[in-house]
Amino acid sequence: MSKLFEYEITYNYLKDLINNDLSQNDKLPSENKLCDKFNITRATVRQAITKLKNEGLIYSKKGSGNFITPNKIKYELSPTTSFTNEIKKLNKIPTSKILDLEMIQVDEVLAQEFSIDIKSPLLKVSILRYVDDVPFLFTISYLNSLILKDVDKVIKKYESLTQLFLDEYQIQTIRNHSEIDIIGANPYISEKLNMQ
Repeated sequence: MSKLFEYEITYNYLKDLINNDLSQNDKLPSENKLCDKFNITRATVRQAITKLKNEGLIYSKKGSGNFITPNKIKYELSPTTSFTNEIKKLNKIPTSKILDLEMIQVDEVLAQEFSIDIKSPLLKVSILRYVDDVPFLFTISYLNSLILKDVDKVIKKYESLTQLFLDEYQIQTIRNHSEIDIIGANPYISEKLNMQ
């Protein structure tokens, strides 16, 4: 039988905690406690933690420590997908926070994308969406304010853009384009959350 490396002992201990003792978003023991428990260096502990991060089992919060990654949320994008409805189907609580509303004039790229005249007014809406109070999805939407009268005034009443379109404008939305990027910590989002 081959001998385990020191980091593997720590890794196995933490993985056992994750699988049997802790729940999603629970905090792992600190690096210092792990160093003391196994009489190992901080570099060795970090090697085990890095392996767990690479496997998607834990995440870090700067200055706070390492935490158990929540269970993944899966749903398929379709022309009628609604974030709010899909999250409710999973028996979770969806909420949203508008980070920014900005009336912009359409440039050439957006004019072509939306098939509208250049310099038409669009409302650019930046929203952070939460699942069970945990930040989950950052979205940017462009709303045509010529079609959606006073959208900049009524949007704040709604958690769901789909519901906004139905209630205020009697429009059934259909998704024709989505782009998804996986990003790490976003300074823009952090700044907006701290300001509000």
